[in-house]
Amino acid sequence: MITASRNEPTEVLWENAQRSGAWMLGTAAVLTTIGVALDKLDGDHILFTALIYSSFFIALMISTRHTFLRPYSRAARVALMAAGSVACYAFFVTVLVVAART
Repeated sequence: MITASRNEPTEVLWENAQRSGAWMLGTAAVLTTIGVALDKLDGDHILFTALIYSSFFIALMISTRHTFLRPYSRAARVALMAAGSVACYAFFVTVLVVAART
C-alpha cells in the first residue's frame, strides 16, 4: 500500500538534505526545550522525561519528510511520520515505566 503511493522520484537533492537537517535540529531543540520547561514547571514526571529522551528520534522522523519520505504522497508521509513519532515516544515512556518499577 505504501509503495503504491509513490508519486515522485527517489533521489535526494542537496537542498532537500539541508532542509531536512534544519528541520531535525529545530524540532529537536523545540521538543527538548518544551520537555525541560515542563519538567521545571511541573516537577519530575515520566512523560516529560520521555519527551526529552525521545526528542532526537521524533525530530529524525519528522525530518525524513524532505529526504526518505519525499517520493510518497502527502497522506503517506504524514501517516508514517505520525506513527513513527508516536512509536518513539511510546518506547521511551515504556522504558521509563519499567525502569521505575524495578
